[in-house]
Amino acid sequence: MAILSEQRREVIRRLLASGQVKAQDDLVRMLKAQGYSATQSSISRDLRSLGAVRQNGRYVLPSRVSLPLGLDRSCVVAILPAGPNMLVVRTTIGSATRLALEVDNQGWEEVVGTVAGDDTIFIATPDAGAQTVLMKRLLPGVERG
Repeated sequence: MAILSEQRREVIRRLLASGQVKAQDDLVRMLKAQGYSATQSSISRDLRSLGAVRQNGRYVLPSRVSLPLGLDRSCVVAILPAGPNMLVVRTTIGSATRLALEVDNQGWEEVVGTVAGDDTIFIATPDAGAQTVLMKRLLPGVERG
């Protein structure tokens, strides 16, 4: 079974590289056309495993994600502390995934990890001190809470 999922992921890599995958349902249909049976939930796990993200209305692999130089804070609407180890970052609609990837790529020791939706990012920090440092990094020109 592991061999089949690896084969399917290789096909998914090629399909993503084509730039034609706009939705997970598209991917299910494309895989079926190539003889691979997959459900939307298995596709979701495969995409997560491959590190694929949505950019400009399509799924792309991390090596194909284009990021501006530096951290683009222009999409940040608000930053709210949630306990001593979590920041909730509200962004403009559709910006959270890109910003979370940018934060992850900074290599900051204050960031344990990120989870992003469409307009919200949860950023885990190791402690309250790291949370404060991270807020200062992210806050220039942004309203707190």
